[in-house]
Amino acid sequence: MRKPGIVALPALLPLLLCLPRTAAAQAPEYEVKATILERLTGFVEWPPEALDNPSQVFDVCVFGTNPFGSILEEIFADQRVAGRPVVVRHVADVSELDPCRLLFIGGTDAETASRVLLRTRGRAVLTVSDRAGFTSRGVLVTLELAQRRVQLVVNETAVRESGLRMSHLLLGMARIVNPYARRP
Repeated sequence: MRKPGIVALPALLPLLLCLPRTAAAQAPEYEVKATILERLTGFVEWPPEALDNPSQVFDVCVFGTNPFGSILEEIFADQRVAGRPVVVRHVADVSELDPCRLLFIGGTDAETASRVLLRTRGRAVLTVSDRAGFTSRGVLVTLELAQRRVQLVVNETAVRESGLRMSHLLLGMARIVNPYARRP
């Protein structure tokens, strides 16, 4: 079970990304956020050069404090992203970020977060955080809690600069900051 079909996307996206209040109230916050991370991979396309080795795994990384415990490992077990098996890694140093394709930036100080963003800027890495305001600093997606729901905030210009392509359906569900300046 991987990546919903195109026909199912419009019907599934609200269910996958904006969980109803009852689900949000019953599921711990980081179980919901981990599920959203897994679902995001079905609405993002990585450029071929980012995944040029067919035997390469798809690295999902957590940098800084890991709020998920073992939830990510459980959710991504036996999953494939871009046709590759997923490996969840916990990264403690900026120098370990190169293989990451999806990077959750957990609790860390502002200086370290800036170094992480410098290292990933312009690269095909889906950076995600749940720290308010991080999207305006260069994180591609922020998962913000609003009225017991997780709202997606997307930095559209940073997404374009990364070389990733996000589904228009995903972008339609998100609050956009730093919109991409389209040329006439």
